[in-house]
Amino acid sequence: MVYRVLKPGGKLISSTGFVNRETLAVLPVEMAAVMICLGKERDSDTDLLKLLNVLLSTETGSQDKCQILEEDFQIRMTLALESEVSLMCNLSKGVEEKGIEKGRQEGKIAMVSALKDLQIADSIILNKIQEKFHLAEETAKMYL
Repeated sequence: MVYRVLKPGGKLISSTGFVNRETLAVLPVEMAAVMICLGKERDSDTDLLKLLNVLLSTETGSQDKCQILEEDFQIRMTLALESEVSLMCNLSKGVEEKGIEKGRQEGKIAMVSALKDLQIADSIILNKIQEKFHLAEETAKMYL
């Protein structure tokens, strides 16, 4: 297994940024930022990576994660732990939804900019924004 370790401040400790387990074992404790590259669950060759893949997956719901934690990792689910897993799932969903909304906003702005570059009248742009994005006139005007 290969680890990517960063010095405080985000600087790599080697020219490639990657070190092996032996090098990692002799690093000072203050070099605490370790990046572990996660992939598909089937690609993981250690229990820790499998556990992280399950916990951090955006494709698996909280009930399924709890079941996997109990069955595959023998972690007894308590109400508190189930609540934490559910909260973590909701937070990742929220981050994803926020990112999608930000992308939509940037798309609307880019569309208006492109139409203005083509010297299309604001009234036509306003109508297109309202039509394409189902916006009220006042909301659509904010993009002009």
